[in-house]
Amino acid sequence: MLLKQALTDPESFWGTVTSRATGAIQNLRKKRALNSLEGELAQILRTANAHKTKGKKPGHAVYQELAARADSKINTFCQQWNVSRTSVDTQVPALRDLFALTVAAANPPLALKAILVWFGAIFACIAVGFIAALVSVGFHGTIQLVHRLIPFLR
Repeated sequence: MLLKQALTDPESFWGTVTSRATGAIQNLRKKRALNSLEGELAQILRTANAHKTKGKKPGHAVYQELAARADSKINTFCQQWNVSRTSVDTQVPALRDLFALTVAAANPPLALKAILVWFGAIFACIAVGFIAALVSVGFHGTIQLVHRLIPFLR
């Protein structure tokens, strides 16, 4: 079929061959760019996990920098190869963990802290009173026991 086309219409034949070769080269370049992007994102994720194991808290500036770098690389790839962002995000689900680390843990409101301190103070007063009562009962019980044993010791 291609040989017949080459003999009858050489211009069309070479146009077809050229377009197929160009498409194959573009696919190869896109695949190489995707592999490069995956390697760079894997390096960013390894770095984030290393910081996490060293005890960095969520919301730290390191995570925000790493997330910005990953975001920049993904956006560049998507613009260069006309790929949707969601397709890249679905192929690398660990990115969600990285972006989740950029948000700091929420601190409880000040009113809640005040209420907890108030209840803690009340509990501490009750506990001190209970301990004092136990000491008093123990002391008076010991004194009563000693007074009862004194007649037997004489």
